[in-house]
Amino acid sequence: MENLEQEGSFKLPTLSLNADTGVLELEGKSIPERTAEFYDPILSWIDEYMMAPQEETTLNIKLEYCNSSSTRYLMDILERFERMYKADKKVTINWYYEEDDEDMLDLGQSYSIPLSIPINMIAVPVD
Repeated sequence: MENLEQEGSFKLPTLSLNADTGVLELEGKSIPERTAEFYDPILSWIDEYMMAPQEETTLNIKLEYCNSSSTRYLMDILERFERMYKADKKVTINWYYEEDDEDMLDLGQSYSIPLSIPINMIAVPVD
């Protein structure tokens, strides 16, 4: 399975989906004009990865901001990781937020409510 890498921009997060290490990362801002066009390949990649995941899988979400259409796709991603978790796979989800960004903290916490998989909330000091 090939890795999926994409350099971020002002509106799109940097993407690193590494099937060899089991580490998947989204970092930056997520305000794509065509949300499905950006996220559908990610969901497809995760679906394929789930068929033969690494012993341990880590999802690192390091978003500064995301629009409402991105939040729906983030939930779709988290639900896929929850399915792996419920299938007794070792899965870690890390939600990074700037320590003074209550909106991103609240968003991460709101995702944890309907899900049974733990989400590690990690405060990052502001420079």
